[in-house]
Parts: sequence; structure tokens; C-alpha cells
Amino acid sequence: MVKRSMRTLAGGLAAGLFLAAPAWAFAGTVPHAFQAGAKTIMAMSHGQAIILKTFPTKAGLNGYTVQVSPGHALIMYSTKNGKYVFMGGLFTASGTNESVRYAQKYLPAADKPRVISPVDVGTTVQKTTNFLIGKADAPKQVWMVADPNCIFCHLAWDHLKSYVDNGSLAI
Repeated sequence: MVKRSMRTLAGGLAAGLFLAAPAWAFAGTVPHAFQAGAKTIMAMSHGQAIILKTFPTKAGLNGYTVQVSPGHALIMYSTKNGKYVFMGGLFTASGTNESVRYAQKYLPAADKPRVISPVDVGTTVQKTTNFLIGKADAPKQVWMVADPNCIFCHLAWDHLKSYVDNGSLAI
């Protein structure tokens, strides 16, 4: 009977710790002013994200360095109350992309964006496994990287297909 009670107690404690993981995954490491946004990020990721760093932005938003999977971190932003969370470019009125600056400053080295010349991109793309859609002698050619599960890739194809069909574009 005592063994059974101990197993029940141990199982209950383990389940409690497991279920509480999203709450303690950032508790104590995220400053109070950033907690609301951190909770929203954790809810959106179903407890899978890890908040690595927090920082204030020039726009008055809260910034977060978030690890979404091993070796993949990104910058996210939230309103102070945590009701809105977004990621992507954060631009000033003069057109400066502050997100690039924040990425350089706060992302782990492996996740920082690197500057690559157009020539290097072209050389690298030509070495990849690829195929041509359309006529090889089309006056214009576009290199496209598409995910078959991406709705935006499908929409892009829908818009480009007529140009491929009339021979003015090869993809």
C-alpha cells in the first residue's frame, strides 16, 4: 500500500511539473515588464518556444529573442499588454529596418542574418538541384524556391503561370 501511494505521489509530482513547464520555462528569466508578451508567445507555441532574451525597442514595443526549435531562433515583438505579438520587419519612418539591427545584436551567432552578394546567391542557386518550368529560351528567368505546403507559394505560381504559358517567363 505504501509503495502504491509513493508511486501515485511521484506520478502526480511529475505530471504537475510537466504541465507547469510553460509557466516556468520563462519565469524568473523574463523581466516583469515583458511577462505579458512572453505568456502570449508561450501560448502560441503551445509551450514549445524558449524565450532567450528580452529587449525594449525604439518603437515602444517589447522585443524577444525566441528559440522555436533547436538551432532556430528569431526575433518577435509584442505590445506592452501582450495582446498582440508579431514577427518580421520593424521599420522606422526613414526606412531603416530595426529588425536587422536587433537580430545582429540579440540572436545567437548561428541565427544571425549574413550579408551575401547577389553574385554569390546566383552561384549557389545554380549548384542546387533544380528544374525548369517553361521554355529555356524565355526572355526572362526567375529562380523560385517553393514549399508545396505554402499557400503563398501557390498564389505566386497562380500569378506567374500565364507568363510561363505565353513563353515570356521561365521559372
